[in-house]
Amino acid sequence: MESALGYEMERVLKRILRILSKLYDAEALNQIQQSLQHPSQERSANALEMLENLVPRPVYRLFRTQLEASASIVPESMAESVAFILEEGTTLFTEWTVSVALRRWNSWVGDPKLVTAYLSHPIHLLSESAENTLAAFEKNTPMHAHATSSHSAHELVQILKNTPLFASTAENVLASIIPIMKQVHYPAGEVIIRKGDLGDSMFVILSGEIEIYDQDTLLAEMGRGDLFGELALLDSEPRSATVIAQTAATLFRIDQEDFYDLMEERDEVLRNVMRVLCQRIRHQNEVVTAQAR
Repeated sequence: MESALGYEMERVLKRILRILSKLYDAEALNQIQQSLQHPSQERSANALEMLENLVPRPVYRLFRTQLEASASIVPESMAESVAFILEEGTTLFTEWTVSVALRRWNSWVGDPKLVTAYLSHPIHLLSESAENTLAAFEKNTPMHAHATSSHSAHELVQILKNTPLFASTAENVLASIIPIMKQVHYPAGEVIIRKGDLGDSMFVILSGEIEIYDQDTLLAEMGRGDLFGELALLDSEPRSATVIAQTAATLFRIDQEDFYDLMEERDEVLRNVMRVLCQRIRHQNEVVTAQAR
């Protein structure tokens, strides 16, 4: 719950800075925002000093208070926090935060209507969370021990979280990727990607194992939680290798067009894509250099 609420606080800070950029020096405020996101304490301190000199004192105090709260957010009353989130819903909070609150609900939170109101919610993540919570409550089992459906949204978020591409992405953001993931199945021995074909999608392995070949040379073996084909998210160039299902495999496919739409809304996803791709290019360069010696 704390991480979800922390993300919500960060969103508020970004919105405040965005509003201030319409009233004051936009370039300076953009620099301040980038510095505040930097892990260096010195850069953060310099950014706050710049902000203090740029905006009125009351505005600066409000922002500083919000920043300090987001850095050490610990709900005083979990029951009150859960109830408030469920009452306000997606008008104030992201889908993921509401789903976390649904999973944290129990009789000590209050009226079950807080949960049943989400059973027919148009957002699948929320209706699914409400169904699982009520089912667990009826069986009198702890929320964290309840077994959800085979591939629940929460399970998929954790799978994405364990991939290099999305490891540093907030779960609130990952929840927005779930709707664009398409489940596909391949029997053992079937070609998933053929070298030379145009690429327009990335794959995340849910179950099974796959092998990556360059002609007859085995380049890599991958299993649950691994991803491949991510270069196709940035361009539609021919595939550089052939991918074959070593065993029966269930994958989630993310298409380029859907991912483009997501990156326009979530710039942190684009930053992670570029970071991981740069790491892989460096690694490949190191391998080539080592082979040439």
